[in-house]
Amino acid sequence: MEIIEEITNIVKKKWYDRIPSTVVFLFCTLIIGAVLTYLIPAGEFVRVVDKETGVTKIDPNSFHYVDSSPTGILDVFKSIYTGLVEGSGIIFLVFLGYFWVYTMIKTGAFNAVIGKIINNSQLRRLYIPIFIILFVLAGSTYGELTATYGLLPLFIGLAIMMRHDAIIGVCICGMACAIGSAVATSNPYTTALAQNIAQLPMYSGQGLKWLSMLAFLIPTIWYTLRYANKIKKDPSKSIVSDLDFSSYKFDEDKINDLQNSKMTLTQKIVLAIFLLSIVAIVVGSVLFKFGLPEVAMVYTIGALLMSFAARYSADQIAKNFCQACSEIMMVVILIGLARSVLIILTNADVIDTIVYGLYQPIKDLPPWASAQGMLIMQTLLNFVIPSGTGQAVTVMPIMVPLADLSGITRQTAVMAFTYGEGFSNLLYPTAHIGIMLGIAKIPFGRWFKFFMPLFGILLVIQMIFVLIAVLTNYGPF
Repeated sequence: MEIIEEITNIVKKKWYDRIPSTVVFLFCTLIIGAVLTYLIPAGEFVRVVDKETGVTKIDPNSFHYVDSSPTGILDVFKSIYTGLVEGSGIIFLVFLGYFWVYTMIKTGAFNAVIGKIINNSQLRRLYIPIFIILFVLAGSTYGELTATYGLLPLFIGLAIMMRHDAIIGVCICGMACAIGSAVATSNPYTTALAQNIAQLPMYSGQGLKWLSMLAFLIPTIWYTLRYANKIKKDPSKSIVSDLDFSSYKFDEDKINDLQNSKMTLTQKIVLAIFLLSIVAIVVGSVLFKFGLPEVAMVYTIGALLMSFAARYSADQIAKNFCQACSEIMMVVILIGLARSVLIILTNADVIDTIVYGLYQPIKDLPPWASAQGMLIMQTLLNFVIPSGTGQAVTVMPIMVPLADLSGITRQTAVMAFTYGEGFSNLLYPTAHIGIMLGIAKIPFGRWFKFFMPLFGILLVIQMIFVLIAVLTNYGPF
């Protein structure tokens, strides 16, 4: 009977539930990459270092085939170690960055902000735009995304308490974070990785990014408020009105706890240090050309100052650091595996052949059309590689030379990458929205009915800003 039940459960699984985890998927990609080294002819471009910028670019007319050097089975396993070593700069940036975020959350400062807003009658009436703005900023600046999973029940309960529904709870928390992550002004998991691979100054190109954030915020807030007001007037118009969300409703004690919560002086100091750290990273990157070591330095100092403000002992700080590293370990493995795929293709001299093949269909297109093609390609790719870090290391080495060949700046290629990867996180069941909806108990069909019109608006805005990037030679290069 147990065997029959197990088989029945497998059959009942949705197709997207059968897709392996990202780690397994990237390992399979590594194997496929090794096999491709036997099928794709080796070739290379001549690379030239620009004397003014020091940036290495390819000569578009120099492609030629070379002797094949396919990957052996032992080389596949050696590449995993090499990938982790070569990705160590980004890996340790991620470790220290998450230690910084983890420390802020550990002090209760973030939850105190939520309580402060709910406790204030004027802010409470504006809770939808306030939380959308806060979470968009969180996703854009320090890459908040997965941490929202634990917060979703709280915000669903809050939305229901405000006579709205569970979809509003997902919007003001998870959706807002994903939109901010797509803009990625200083997101260490996507922007830092992509710009590092593209040899761009760390966190450069801030002006157009912040302008685009405003452009995405306005329709997002309008669309969410429009739906919220509609269902508040007539609850039957809620897309999920027939579903049971009683488990998320706040009891009287929880409502009182939120309304009576007060932000302590320590939490205020922690938040001030956290915000100053973000300002230091942005200003340092723009004015002083911060690289990975300098950004990691700010993360470390910020985390320690917040720990001192919270009066943590040396042992507690060490414990927090180890706990933060353990929680982010999945991202680290993805970075190493994705880098391993690149190592396999590079050592076999087939990556230039792939770039050359991708370039052929677009070589006669104007740069603006090629850039839009990159955006669409990245949006589709997120279906099979639902990880920003994994995609950055896997895709950017191909997009950078493709951008050079197509007459597009590398900064534009990075923008196309972050937009395509970030916004599609809200589109595919294999991406972050799949986990969010699972927590929220909202069927995919209901979410798509709500979200697709907004996604269409956001996609048009993405294409407009990619076009602006091409027309203005968005740079520095």
